[in-house]
Amino acid sequence: MSHVKVKKMLAVIFVTVLIWIWSDLAQDERETIERTRITLVDPVDPSLWVSFVGVDGLPRKSVFINSIGLKGPATRFAEIRKRDQELVLRIMPEQEGLDEEGIYTLRLLDFLRRNSQVREYRLAVEDCEPNSLEVRVRGLQAKILQVQCFDNQNLTVQGAVTEPAHVEMYVPTEWSGQSLIASVRLTDEEIERARSTPVEKVPGVVIDGRPQTASASVLVKTPSPEDLLQPATIVKVKPAVLLNLAIQANYRVEIKDEHTLLEGIEILATDEAKRAYENQPYHVVLVIDSTESGSKTLEYFFPPEFVGKKEILLNQDPQRVSFEVIEVKQAPVAGGPN
Repeated sequence: MSHVKVKKMLAVIFVTVLIWIWSDLAQDERETIERTRITLVDPVDPSLWVSFVGVDGLPRKSVFINSIGLKGPATRFAEIRKRDQELVLRIMPEQEGLDEEGIYTLRLLDFLRRNSQVREYRLAVEDCEPNSLEVRVRGLQAKILQVQCFDNQNLTVQGAVTEPAHVEMYVPTEWSGQSLIASVRLTDEEIERARSTPVEKVPGVVIDGRPQTASASVLVKTPSPEDLLQPATIVKVKPAVLLNLAIQANYRVEIKDEHTLLEGIEILATDEAKRAYENQPYHVVLVIDSTESGSKTLEYFFPPEFVGKKEILLNQDPQRVSFEVIEVKQAPVAGGPN
């Protein structure tokens, strides 16, 4: 009799457990997470460069999964919402077999179901959109790159010297010649400070639209602007007259000694600043704001980005020209009063 009672008791316990399991499953919910970012971690091997192939065909380090369908107990979803946990997905290329050059198809559903963070949620992944992602693995080659310094306007910092002058970096194998440049970006404050104390910076390149930095830094030293200025002459002078809007409809300006104006402008400038000034739409401006004739000092239209860095100066006395403001007689309107 005792043996029979034990069997009955075990049967009751078994049925009770089944009821609990069924009850828990009956409370399962389905939720969809939208726009989850998935990012490729840089490979351990520096000679490999891994990118997603975006929907536009361009390489991307990270893309969005439009939706991930999850299933699990309602209590688990409530706990995750309470903690405000965010799903962050990272792909280790070597773990996914992305360790040789080529184009790969990453099956997202398989990846999500074995992803450690998703498994920590203790939720089942039912579906996702898109179903797969395309990954491209490129081979890089170690090459010696020359270091060049640029300012905030992406202009070359004239006379900047780095120690060392070259760095070794892994770059696409097809890069050669002028492509083998590693850039250092300097703020105005850093350019100023580097005139007295070398500034430590890390050079870098851009591969497939993504920045990549060198493994070693360089020390940057910049000269004072005065050390870089060289005398030069702007020979093909382009003058302009700026006439007050209130009078320009009825008056024109005639410069009396224009031939002297066109003889040239003497400046002190860096090579880059001189080229920029030569390419300006006009070099000097005569500003007229009244109908009175006379003489005025010209205004020199130096490129402002080089003026701020003191890389261009006038190397002569500002030129003064004589001018005449002439009234323009309007033709009578047909049918109007004489």
